[in-house]
Amino acid sequence: MKKQLVVLVVITLFCFNSYSQNEYLKGYYIDNNNETTECLIKNLDWLNNPTEIEYKTSENSESKKISISNCMEFGISGISRFIRVNVLIDRSSNDINKLTFEKKAQYNQEQLFLKMLIEGKASLFQYRSDGLNRFFYNINDSEIAQLEFKRYKINDTQIATNDSYKQELWNKLRCSDINISDIERIKYDERDLANLFEKYNKCEGVQGKNYFTRKKIGKINLSIRPGLNFVSNDIQTLNQSFDDRSELNIRFGIEVESTLSFNNDKWSIFAELNYQQFSYSDNVYGQDINFNYKSFELPIGFRHYMFLNKKSKIFINAMYVFDFKLGSSIEFEMNRDLGIEGASYPALGLGFNFNNKYSVEVRYGMEREILNDPSWKSNYNNISFILGYNFL
Repeated sequence: MKKQLVVLVVITLFCFNSYSQNEYLKGYYIDNNNETTECLIKNLDWLNNPTEIEYKTSENSESKKISISNCMEFGISGISRFIRVNVLIDRSSNDINKLTFEKKAQYNQEQLFLKMLIEGKASLFQYRSDGLNRFFYNINDSEIAQLEFKRYKINDTQIATNDSYKQELWNKLRCSDINISDIERIKYDERDLANLFEKYNKCEGVQGKNYFTRKKIGKINLSIRPGLNFVSNDIQTLNQSFDDRSELNIRFGIEVESTLSFNNDKWSIFAELNYQQFSYSDNVYGQDINFNYKSFELPIGFRHYMFLNKKSKIFINAMYVFDFKLGSSIEFEMNRDLGIEGASYPALGLGFNFNNKYSVEVRYGMEREILNDPSWKSNYNNISFILGYNFL
């Protein structure tokens, strides 16, 4: 059953990923001959700057792709604009474990699609890639340059920041409405920098274009999650099966989910609190035993949605489940009793959501050990069938 569920999750991911909320929207691209083609561009709500785009010439035409080597610029009407440039970029890591003792940025020339945030007398651009976040600018259509920012080590315990971008901004964006205290407060992020460039353009009497959209706050969902647990447990001693048991039990839960503000709400994080119980009495090898395992579980994980249409979507979950036992044990008529430990474990889920209100899910909890005696072993796993109702 475990292998079948994993295979089903993988097949679903690949088969339905083409049905998504990533719509083809009205846009354009400019090729290397400086010719503009009006088209429909697949809006991927890019977290990282792309290296190619997918487009259609009409609603019913086949989709095509064009790479950065053949595309000088592209945009989606009213949403975004990207331009191809050859720029010097510093890719120094911001990861504490990868910082160096070098204060100066290390530049290399690369061909990139930069996302335009503010267009005007002073223009602001952004480049994101796998955790790297860099900002570029130009004044009066001058050469585009990076605003320098870098974290570095002073010694093994101290970290400093190269904030050269602030001096650059003070040198280039001086006007009556901007003073040194404004620059000193500027953070190296899109919100602060976009506000500054917008303020400068207004100060210079230029009505620029603003492509910067304030980050959406992830939508919060609150759901009740009742269902059934199909539990299987094989208790072994001396490498032999002592008691192999399967039961169908009721489970109760409540879940909080928050969508992430990129990729058109296709990703979310969630946490759920549920109660589970697996209890039975049996006569094994001539003695009565009472098995009682009850706990609160706290699954925390990621969810990926694949949209079938505007109301229906399939989702897959990957999570880690923290288990907190509640007075659990195995009582033997003649042998000494055994304690049961809370056993945290990874789990996978596959489900369907309708209208962001109703959901069904099948979830597999990986096999784990729940006994605390080295002379005994258990192979405990569960498959959950979960119904959901979203209150928000």
